[in-house]
Amino acid sequence: MEFQDIKLANGANLLLVPRKDTEAITLLVQVGVGSRNESDEIAGISHFLEHLLFDGTKKRPTAETISRELDSLGAEYNAYPLEDITGYHIKAASEHFEKIADILSDMLINSNFEEKEIEKERRVIIEEIKMREDIPVSHVHNIFAEGIYAGTTLGRRIGGFIKTIESIDKEKLLDYKNKHYLARNFRICVCGNYSELGENSVIKIIERKFSSLKAKNLPIAPDLTGLQPKKINFLEKKSNQANLIVGFLGPKYDSKDRLIVALLSIILGGNMSSRMFQEIREKQGLAYDVRSYFENFADIGAIYTQAGVAIGKTAKALKSITRQYEKVKIDLSEEELQRAKSYLIGQAKIGLEDSYELAEFFIKQRRYIEKVLTPAELFAKISKVTRPEIIATANKYLDFGKMSIAAIGPESVREDIEKNYQI
Repeated sequence: MEFQDIKLANGANLLLVPRKDTEAITLLVQVGVGSRNESDEIAGISHFLEHLLFDGTKKRPTAETISRELDSLGAEYNAYPLEDITGYHIKAASEHFEKIADILSDMLINSNFEEKEIEKERRVIIEEIKMREDIPVSHVHNIFAEGIYAGTTLGRRIGGFIKTIESIDKEKLLDYKNKHYLARNFRICVCGNYSELGENSVIKIIERKFSSLKAKNLPIAPDLTGLQPKKINFLEKKSNQANLIVGFLGPKYDSKDRLIVALLSIILGGNMSSRMFQEIREKQGLAYDVRSYFENFADIGAIYTQAGVAIGKTAKALKSITRQYEKVKIDLSEEELQRAKSYLIGQAKIGLEDSYELAEFFIKQRRYIEKVLTPAELFAKISKVTRPEIIATANKYLDFGKMSIAAIGPESVREDIEKNYQI
């Protein structure tokens, strides 16, 4: 698969990924700023800013104007803040490319920031925070991040806190945007069928629409100074279930271990035939769902397993999870590894049929590494991973002396964890 990696005159990065087997096109823009770039006083401001950029520009004065114009194209559109980026995308029929480029660039560069919209979004975000905190299966991920990345901004909640959202005003929002929404912080990907328009025309449209981005130097990137993972991070909450995450620090994105850990997480708990699912759900009936995950950033990552279990079964579930971590360090068949490889590649191929997912595939690589791989190149690397590499990598990262546990539930859950937590 061919793609073009282009540096625009103002320093923004543009990736062009042609797809002739579709009638759709995706425009994805990622700005290199997220919750880990925030200070304690403005926690959640990246999220706040993302909301406001949908609320009107001089050319499109209201949120309704923007949504009506996009809906009239039959477009799909959304945005998302993460720890280290904020993403915005529009997917539409290919013939609407210039229009969606005009809309998205207008939103990102020319938003109004009217006081009434700021107050409206403040209320909306506060309700969103309350909603997410009332969903333990989701909120436990916040508790885990705060524990395993303790001492750094990487553990900060992406959505922020009610008290910080209440204190963020227009001046802080504009100051934050002016510091971070700079050309060199923009990665833009156009993925889909632009054959009728032509590659040169696509480049000219993007250059013209995003030319007013300022070419200033970026703020100093956050680092891991002060990192001190917690062994247990617990939130007491009345509930009918204990929600647990048990995990470890893992490799950064550009590490040679990244794909090995991806396979390891599948073997452990990546699907319904995985070790965690078969043992904890199918054999013991301890949880409705149990799943392993991995994540990577520019400087660090994590591998972890989540389960929701009955209050009185916390200790048993914890022992079962750690037992699977221990077993994979010494016991792995070639057949099991091949199944994991086929699953990872198969799921990727299914996802990459979509122009948005394909854009994400390329732009995420560009965010962290200089050499961007095509899907075929990535699949070849996955295929070469060996059984000894999986076992060695499991022993490297699944160190029980460095294990972190996060949990939400009544106080008895904490007592069960502390009583049975073996280091």
